[in-house]
Amino acid sequence: MTVLRHTGPRTTSATLSRIRADRLRAERELQLQAQELDYFHDITQQDEEVANISLLCQCLELYHQLRRRQSSFSIQAFTKVLCAIHNVNYVQTFRDQFSIAFDAYLRILRNPDWRLRHGCPPCTFKQPNECPLYPASLKAMDGNNSAKSMANAGSADLRIFPSRYMIPPDQVDMFKDDMRLRPGERGADHIMTCTDNWKDANSTEENTVHVFEQTGIFLSACRHGIVQTVTEMRHSGELAKYPLATINKLLDPSVVIDIGCSLSKTVAASSIRDKAANQKLLLSVNAFHGHAHNRKCQLQYHPMYLLGFGLEDLETCERIFASSNAAACLIRHASHFHYRQFLDLHFDQWDMDKYLELSRFIFNNYKQAVTLINDFTQELDGYRLSFPDQVMDFETWVIEELAYLESIASEPARDALTVDYVEALEKLNTYTMERRLHIQINVVEDLETRLDIAERWTPAYSDYRETLQYSRRRQFIRAVKDLEGLVVQRLFELSKANLSSTGYKLRRQISRAIYNKLAVMQNPRRPTVQYSKVLPYVALGAFDILKHSRHDILTKPWSNTAHRGMAVEYFKILRAREEIIRLNVEISRLHAWIDAEDSDIKHVATELELTNIPLASEIWRLYHRQRRVNDVHRSHQSYIFT
Repeated sequence: MTVLRHTGPRTTSATLSRIRADRLRAERELQLQAQELDYFHDITQQDEEVANISLLCQCLELYHQLRRRQSSFSIQAFTKVLCAIHNVNYVQTFRDQFSIAFDAYLRILRNPDWRLRHGCPPCTFKQPNECPLYPASLKAMDGNNSAKSMANAGSADLRIFPSRYMIPPDQVDMFKDDMRLRPGERGADHIMTCTDNWKDANSTEENTVHVFEQTGIFLSACRHGIVQTVTEMRHSGELAKYPLATINKLLDPSVVIDIGCSLSKTVAASSIRDKAANQKLLLSVNAFHGHAHNRKCQLQYHPMYLLGFGLEDLETCERIFASSNAAACLIRHASHFHYRQFLDLHFDQWDMDKYLELSRFIFNNYKQAVTLINDFTQELDGYRLSFPDQVMDFETWVIEELAYLESIASEPARDALTVDYVEALEKLNTYTMERRLHIQINVVEDLETRLDIAERWTPAYSDYRETLQYSRRRQFIRAVKDLEGLVVQRLFELSKANLSSTGYKLRRQISRAIYNKLAVMQNPRRPTVQYSKVLPYVALGAFDILKHSRHDILTKPWSNTAHRGMAVEYFKILRAREEIIRLNVEISRLHAWIDAEDSDIKHVATELELTNIPLASEIWRLYHRQRRVNDVHRSHQSYIFT
């Protein structure tokens, strides 16, 4: 349905400036390497007992590559392997010496940073006359509490590791007074919000705050999985200052977080509100976590209903955390220097792997989008034919449903007082002890005063009977909310493969929920549910329909479960078409990037052969390494362009 036209690579002035700056930086680094190697030599001579130890660079590079591929592989384990190979008894000194040498080796390797200096090429390497995208790029951010570090661990090591990912603490703390509340926390004017279903934004336990210096990390990444920023969470849970500092660092037209709905209000009340408004910042919730939010929030913030978001589920951070958790066992008792070093090394390798997969990511998304459009279009056309007299205006239905949910967002205060009054009268008729009877009479009289009721209601009053029926509906609504909470818990439990066996208790709770007992008492009668059929209710937002039966919405076309399922397919078709537009732009950017990179590095290496042969040799090694990776992208591009 879309034709891609390849116009060839474009080498911009910004690219040439970048290469020149890298060349100057590389020359300065070459001058520093001699000092580093002298320092490295001195380190290995610090102890007379190990004065004859010679740590070869090949050995350090072997551990470097092992560590990048397996973050949980410790220095201690590696030195024990070396001792076993050389038939030497292991002592702690060997581990300490290797650790110091490895730190020095990493300092030599860190600069220049040749790879992905400008981030993700499909996101950042814009080309002239390309189709404008909105949002310009898609980024996700989220917190993780696995990357903890004990307080006072390694306090003797006062070095500071210069991470390329970490946001400095002073840039985070500047937002500590912007908002008193954490995202999703209850304020004084709090009514029911969708974040009540979402527990990860709650405060960290007090014991955790005192025991750990770092209680976790707050991370941001682009939709291709390349890490943008990392923030240390210190002595706290997910405070508002962490997402605010992250947004301030990489402010872009679109940022996604699992509580993006409440964070929108946080940003609007913060010191970066003007900056966010000027950049047209758009916050949303990621696809899976969005189903833990209420239907009103889903219609406003779920990517399936947002223009320009394509098919991306934006659960990027969860996939990154699943990998970075492997480093948790090593950083728990590490010094702050090694805490940052271990995480930096892990994320650097992660980004290298994701760069290698960029073209495969784009290729697979093309296939997914085209398949989805073909399959869902046929199903949708067939469904429309089965309702010839009904107009399937799904977009209007969403607007109507959102307007309805906003109109019943809160219960009128008088209705709540009236229910309390009738329930108090019901209790009054059951009390026989004089003392309790007297107390209940006082409660009833107080409510009559507040409601301005001159004559006490009896079951003969129509207002009494209507309020009693309304009270029973309120109990039903509470039962629906409880059932929804159980199903949401079950969905999150299913997302954790290593905890899949823990769902038995939740299944019993769902099957025994009081909902079914109250459903048959409603007017009109509500459908009963079974565990095997209740999970799709969250995805379709059907719980909100069950809650508000008193508003007689069953006649609305958007309340029909089958219609809602087709609406999901309709919006996925829209998002799939947007995905193809975004992929057309991204594949062109990637193609231009790899051609420009290969050409520029080759040009610089050729020039250096006349003035700096050692540096030229390193540049040629870089060229062949990058060429090998970029040839993988060219292979995938050949399938896409043909």
